[in-house]
Parts: sequence; structure tokens; C-alpha cells
Amino acid sequence: MDGRVQTKNITVSYDNQLLIECSDTMNGTSGILVARYNQEIVFPTWSITSGGSCASIDASGNVTITKTGEITVQATYNGYTATKDIHVEYNANTTTETIIGEDGSVTTRTSTVTENQDGTTTT
Repeated sequence: MDGRVQTKNITVSYDNQLLIECSDTMNGTSGILVARYNQEIVFPTWSITSGGSCASIDASGNVTITKTGEITVQATYNGYTATKDIHVEYNANTTTETIIGEDGSVTTRTSTVTENQDGTTTT
């Protein structure tokens, strides 16, 4: 054997996979989570299994951040469960918007509001 490895084409299957889409850090006062089952966006049952004093989550996946810390989010759908650890950072001046495109793409946009010396705000 000369150390070479023979490779073959590999097909990755996403059948029966439940995935939670979001970054490892969420900033601001709120955010939204997206779940996919077999690559399609679905609406699972959401819960926070750890760190509930730092955030809450509603049935639509909207997260309300109450203080900085670590949370574990769980999604259950069609008999499958997925979990995701997320660092949440409370910042009353930051908002996060999640946009789901018609093609199923997910974009997250974060804005910070800064108060200027003249009393106006800048985003």
C-alpha cells in the first residue's frame, strides 16, 4: 500500500434531518430562529431547555433576550428533535431582523441605534 486513499462519489442525504438555523450569538433584545426539516422551512415546537432566565421563545421561534448569557434552544418536529447552544447578548440599542426569501434563503440583519449629542438618533 502506498498511502493513497481511493475515493468515490459521496451523496449526502438530508432525509429526516431537523436543523436549527441561526448564528452562535444573538445580540439585542430579540431575534428569530428558523428550522428546516429535509431542507424545507418548518414550524416546530420551540422551547428553551437551559438558560431560561436569559431569554424566552414563543411558538413562532421569536426569541426575547432579557439578559446576557447562554441558552440552549430545542425544536421538535415530526418526531425529531434538534438543539442549538446560543450566546445571547442583551443590548437595548441593537435590533436583529431575520428575512426569509422566497427561495428559502435566510438573511439576518443587525442594526445599532446610537443617540447623538443633539438628541437625534443614527442607525
